Amino acid sequence: MLRSVEIELFVQFSPPFANTFSVSRNIMTKPLIDKIREGIEKSGFPLEMKIGNILQNNNWRYSIGNIYEDFETGKFRESDISASKLINGIQVDIFIECKKSVNRQIVLYAPKNQKKIFLASSWFKYFPKVKKFSLLKQFYENTSKLLLFDEQIPFSKSLIVMTGDKVTEENIKYLSSINGLIKRSISTGRDGYIETNFRILFFYVVIFDGELYQLSSSLTENFDLKEIDYGQYEYTHKHIFNSEFTNDKDLIDTAKMLGDKYVVEFMKPEIFENHLLKLEESISNFDNDKLKFWGDKWPIVNLNKK
Repeated sequence: MLRSVEIELFVQFSPPFANTFSVSRNIMTKPLIDKIREGIEKSGFPLEMKIGNILQNNNWRYSIGNIYEDFETGKFRESDISASKLINGIQVDIFIECKKSVNRQIVLYAPKNQKKIFLASSWFKYFPKVKKFSLLKQFYENTSKLLLFDEQIPFSKSLIVMTGDKVTEENIKYLSSINGLIKRSISTGRDGYIETNFRILFFYVVIFDGELYQLSSSLTENFDLKEIDYGQYEYTHKHIFNSEFTNDKDLIDTAKMLGDKYVVEFMKPEIFENHLLKLEESISNFDNDKLKFWGDKWPIVNLNKK
């Protein structure tokens, strides 16, 4: 019996059967590789890589898959992309969430236009805060050039996730992702305040690779619905500080300073690079002479110049 087994093994792994094992192994692993590739393509990771390449090509520092501790729950969470760049003496931080969907659509409900500049003290995030009312006018004369202040783009108050003609409950998942952006910015902001005295601007972005719509009221019909490639969503979250999870005074102070209201920019991946260029152009055109009161002394050398 033992002899017969030896003969059988000898035949399988001797010419002309020597490659039988390796051929069978390749046949079995190829479908697995294809499945892995298909799974990666369905996930948001290729989109994160694409956005990361755009950031890199435009000289932004960025990191993908940042792990941080949620100070409200004590649990560790992961954010998609954090990016930063020094522009005109200002540290610009962008916190990005990437979402991809083939069969789900996002509808942003914008009930009416708002006078954004009058509400900016609650939703526009920057450091250090300008506290003197007499200086706020000068500050907003510069920052109002940003797309965030464009009065033609209303703040959306609700986020609706659809699958064709059905409203889903998945808006909770998207809101949780936005909450993660905010938490990540607070963690980064706390570190930034400790390490640097640069002026800082914070921006929150959701890149949505799918169909994006804006819902608004209409004078002639029940409502107006149009497809968009860019929208602004007003997100409100009141932070809860539990001593069981954090006693970090700097982090708590940062969260309180940033406040409860945030504006998140939703956009298609196709316009992201152009959005970055416009953002940099707007900040580069700030009148530094009128912003001398903001933060410490401005750097003499522009670090972005080559």
